[in-house]
Amino acid sequence: MRRRSFLAGLGAVALFGRVAQAASDEERTIALTFDDGPHPELTPQLLEILERQQVPATFFVVGTCAQRWPEVVRRAFSAGHEIGNHSWSHPFLTECSAARVTQEIERTDALLHDLTGERPNTVRPPYGAVNGEIRQIALPRPMMLWDVDTNDWRSRNTAAVERAAIGSAGGIVLMHDIHRTTVEAVPAIIGSFKARGYRFVTISSYVNWTLTNPSWLDQV
Repeated sequence: MRRRSFLAGLGAVALFGRVAQAASDEERTIALTFDDGPHPELTPQLLEILERQQVPATFFVVGTCAQRWPEVVRRAFSAGHEIGNHSWSHPFLTECSAARVTQEIERTDALLHDLTGERPNTVRPPYGAVNGEIRQIALPRPMMLWDVDTNDWRSRNTAAVERAAIGSAGGIVLMHDIHRTTVEAVPAIIGSFKARGYRFVTISSYVNWTLTNPSWLDQV
């Protein structure tokens, strides 16, 4: 699959390309992102790993799951991780009416605000399914996709998830904290990127970095 990073919003900015590849050694940055949770058992296990490693991450949570396990969301937020909006019920937004898309995003926003005191800074469309109308509904927030898809949901294999992430050049890495095999892969992934001098950031920090470090734009 071709690597891609898509930022929509922030003035309807659309940025494609090799962010991590274009960065210098001193600027190498990685954002670990986890979709579809929270999970009542696996997400807390992942939080313990991240705490031990002192690594921030971003959790794109589904509203129905957050409603069911609010304490896990609060724990992740209190630990300094970013909480993103991944819709209320995880539909293909491109197959929904504009009213349904708005409801999916706004209902999740409201719940996460109640749980954390903050409205999510970013939205990630389920399945990466997005179009111009959906981007407009999400404005002024960016609609976040990814640079690296580990395909962890397909392989359900720890070694395969490790290889997919570790073999990449960093950037925004997509994983899912609802799979035990993924959680088990995280220590090795973190260790490899730390050994190569990467800096771990949340998704909002990553967006800020790309917008304030324009050196890679010439290569897009």
